[in-house]
Amino acid sequence: MIRESYALGQDPTWLEHTSRKVTMPSRPVITVADNLQLLRSKSKRVKKTDKWIQPLIDDMIRMIADDDHAAGLAAPQLGVLARIIVVWAEKGSPIVLLNPEVIKATDEEEDYEGCLSVPEYYGLVKRATKMTVRAYNRAFHQQTFKANGLLARIVQHEIDHLDGILFIDRIESPNKLFRIARRKGRQVIVEQQELIQV
Repeated sequence: MIRESYALGQDPTWLEHTSRKVTMPSRPVITVADNLQLLRSKSKRVKKTDKWIQPLIDDMIRMIADDDHAAGLAAPQLGVLARIIVVWAEKGSPIVLLNPEVIKATDEEEDYEGCLSVPEYYGLVKRATKMTVRAYNRAFHQQTFKANGLLARIVQHEIDHLDGILFIDRIESPNKLFRIARRKGRQVIVEQQELIQV
């Protein structure tokens, strides 16, 4: 998910973003133009014995840290159909969730989202503002994880990737999807876009 989050009612024509040098990741992020079929596929559960998990998690954390726009990443976005997500809200450390399952989701709010796999688009998406997730951490210990606000939005966005769902699938009407027209310094100028079909 893209790190920016905007208050509902804000003029969507000017969306602010920060720019920072991005180092070259060891794995490319898969976009809808690269491999839509992979992004639409359901991911498989991971096991403690899967030795390839730790290097993948390291890559995911590094990619989020190096990209000022990234707030989360799911393994399918790197071409791996595994139920692994890493989320990193504005404060704190990255959170690794293996085989995450939503136990409870309450309240609802509509806010802007973007995605590294659907570049150049933002949209208004309704998500739960409070949630509880059961998952394994990086050491493969089961935990119950609570998230509120922006963190809950990021977790839901990334879990959707594990099920082949993109944020554009959750946009309710064409007037809630925006395409970045151009960048001007630290601002992004967007224009309303017809709902895209992928």
